[in-house]
Amino acid sequence: GNRFASLVLAGRTADDAMEAVMASPQLGADPLAAFVETSAEQRELFNEPGVLDRLVDHPLGELTAERFLTMRVFDIALHSWDLAMAIGCDGELDPALAELVLDIVLNEAPGMGFGIEPCGDVGPDATAMERLLDLCGRCVGASA
Repeated sequence: GNRFASLVLAGRTADDAMEAVMASPQLGADPLAAFVETSAEQRELFNEPGVLDRLVDHPLGELTAERFLTMRVFDIALHSWDLAMAIGCDGELDPALAELVLDIVLNEAPGMGFGIEPCGDVGPDATAMERLLDLCGRCVGASA
């Protein structure tokens, strides 16, 4: 995702960016270093003056870079939870981050435009984290 983001922010089409990303190894011998490097490049491009007002090509169509940034925040936060669960760690997001990402999900098209199906397992007293996971198809059990 970081590599794709950097390429479309630099003006490549979504198809060209995806082809370039898929044609090269993603993690290499040092996955953490690869993530740190690609995160820094992505952050630098998102911080360029005026970039958030520009349009970028995306599989969902043309988006403002600002909207694309919110989608990247969603993607990275949610997949950090996925990874934490996969390696047996606590995936609890900071409550403020969980609220922010939940707001992103609530303000996007249902399923974030990618067909993500909510579980429907959480009740009215669910935390932002529980609601976020539920809306994003991470069915971790019913909550009060």
